Amino acid sequence: MKKLSYLYKPVKASDLFFINGFGLIELVLSSSILVIIVLLSVYFTSLRQKVIRNAYITNAIGNEIQRDIENIRSIMWRNSYIPGDLSKPSSYDTKSAVTSGICRDIRNILSTKEWSPKSSRNKIIKDNIKIIRSVYSGRPLGIQSSNVDNSLSKINYIVEYDGKQIEWMNFHINSEVHSWCPPGS
Repeated sequence: MKKLSYLYKPVKASDLFFINGFGLIELVLSSSILVIIVLLSVYFTSLRQKVIRNAYITNAIGNEIQRDIENIRSIMWRNSYIPGDLSKPSSYDTKSAVTSGICRDIRNILSTKEWSPKSSRNKIIKDNIKIIRSVYSGRPLGIQSSNVDNSLSKINYIVEYDGKQIEWMNFHINSEVHSWCPPGS
């Protein structure tokens, strides 16, 4: 009778790990990769949420400053303005503008203001944000003559947020009534 030795294969110790699936090394390696993938996904998700929150805060601060600019425009427009009717056109009262000093310095109607936005208007804004509006007055085109008035104002917005002061925006503005002021007033 012939031996059936070709049917029998001796089992080595290194083959024991592969008989029913993954070996110990593959198990540790796949678990490590899974943990790394989960940690990276949590990390990048938190980064994304931080970017989205900062975008919402930037938008909310921009809306607050836009409200203030609209308020400034309203103040500048209605200052010394006399609405017209059917018999008489609209005009500016230059005499009241001269007596109030608007013709010489625009800061007589605008002032420096500091406020914290209301959280009722913007749900993202908390109590740690403060907006400062500074008003500087100067001569147009940097002219240093004393005959030229300080009719041009630079309005500067500074935002205090998380212990930092950020210059948010600035612009120059002039009152329309100034164009109606008599020379030298």
